[in-house]
Amino acid sequence: SGYIRLGALERIADGAEWLHAQVEAPGGWQPALFLRSGPDSWRSTDSIIHLSLASIAAAALPHLDVKQSNLHAAAPAWPCDLTDELDRWPLKGPGAVVFDPQFFMQRAAALVTRPGAGPVLFPGASSRLKLNTDSLIKEIESNIAGRSLCQVLSPSATMAPSLCDLMAEVPQSISHGHFDLARAEVPGAAQDAVAPQAQEVTLASHPYGFECDSRTWVSGAVIASIVPGSPADLAGCRKGDVLVEVNGANVTHAALEDIEDLLRAPPPISLTLQRAPLAGSLYLRETPAVDDAVEVFSGPGGSAANLVPEMTQRLSVAPLFFHERVPMLFAGDGGSASHVHVDRKPLVQFCHVLHGIKLFGVSVR
Repeated sequence: SGYIRLGALERIADGAEWLHAQVEAPGGWQPALFLRSGPDSWRSTDSIIHLSLASIAAAALPHLDVKQSNLHAAAPAWPCDLTDELDRWPLKGPGAVVFDPQFFMQRAAALVTRPGAGPVLFPGASSRLKLNTDSLIKEIESNIAGRSLCQVLSPSATMAPSLCDLMAEVPQSISHGHFDLARAEVPGAAQDAVAPQAQEVTLASHPYGFECDSRTWVSGAVIASIVPGSPADLAGCRKGDVLVEVNGANVTHAALEDIEDLLRAPPPISLTLQRAPLAGSLYLRETPAVDDAVEVFSGPGGSAANLVPEMTQRLSVAPLFFHERVPMLFAGDGGSASHVHVDRKPLVQFCHVLHGIKLFGVSVR
């Protein structure tokens, strides 16, 4: 009998699920750890409680409409077997879902640094922790007003722009981010879309004067920077051009490392470039969230400059070192992100998710 305060729900690498909580006792609230022992039962060293995952979610996440949650509708591009699993458990593999701000500030370091730990999700953390960015979220939601990412980045465009067009219009801080075109280049998806034109160029001297980024998370190449006056610049290459062929070899789906090997060939090299209209769903990732980049989404005055120092201070009771001093900005249309992946270099990261959901693919090993 009595009350229970929910701190977090954790799944570890062997599949066991633990409920971190506090229970009401004659001497006050006492910490307790419960192991899931049945579909709706949890056992500690001296007691058993009966709680379904649905009731835990409804009680701990009152700001979310749990009954209406439907990942098939929210993430239609994801495989049904994955969304079915996520409907039962919001992480694929080990990890933790946090319910209580005090628990998060005291135990976040322990949750993310233990061997085999997965992501730590804290739904509604911005408002629950009373971060300064809570007001920024409202400004972004109001300013975006249902527009697509292309419309936000290029509000003056009357038809689907190419990546070259976007690169020329956005602040330099955003052009330094990574645009994922996996679902963005869909010829004919927009009525006014113009068929992409291929351009053949030959670079006769080395160094060629350009650098590439991947076209999607795992393959292809896009020109990310060009040295003024270089062979690439003089040949008409533009920042945002998509590489289709290098010396006659199609590289649309080749790994970026393989494309870079081809680009190290001695001169001359021939390139086939394309400027396709971005008529589908665009995704922008790993963009420094400096003020001029944030203001594109929030309107004048928006800033996330205090986010890292504020989080560092909040987590001082369980210190974590944040390598990045400037937050990273991610933005995308529905269904625009790449398929489930595992980062090559796992890092402790924190993030806001303003609209929709962020799905994590977590490797057990």
